[in-house]
Amino acid sequence: MKKKNTSVGDGIISQSSNWKFTKSVAKVFDKHIKKSVPLYDEAHSIILKMSDFFIKDNSRVVDIGSSTGTLINHLEKRHSQKKVSYLGIEPEKGMITLAKKKNKKKILNLLTKVLKIIQFLKILLQVAFILYNS
Repeated sequence: MKKKNTSVGDGIISQSSNWKFTKSVAKVFDKHIKKSVPLYDEAHSIILKMSDFFIKDNSRVVDIGSSTGTLINHLEKRHSQKKVSYLGIEPEKGMITLAKKKNKKKILNLLTKVLKIIQFLKILLQVAFILYNS
């Protein structure tokens, strides 16, 4: 069965079960993610508030699947008076380019296969957190 191209909004065309974050997607990612992921901004707000309890001087923050670096950017602004190192892990070059423009800190590119395993684990942890708090 041939997969059909579908518009998912913001000029992004995708095939069913074949989502890819190309350079063109990276340009509209921040706008699109807020519309396609329920409570995206609220989740970031909660993370920022919770970070006050965990981020101290000399902390190291790792954002796995950092996309365009939005969360790191917000964390960096919130904790600007502290000595904190930030590491964004993202396999998509278009996302990394935007993240570097958005953030002063270094964004690393890791092997895609390793990151896909880490992203899967991150999703499992998020689901477990949601289920635990339901």
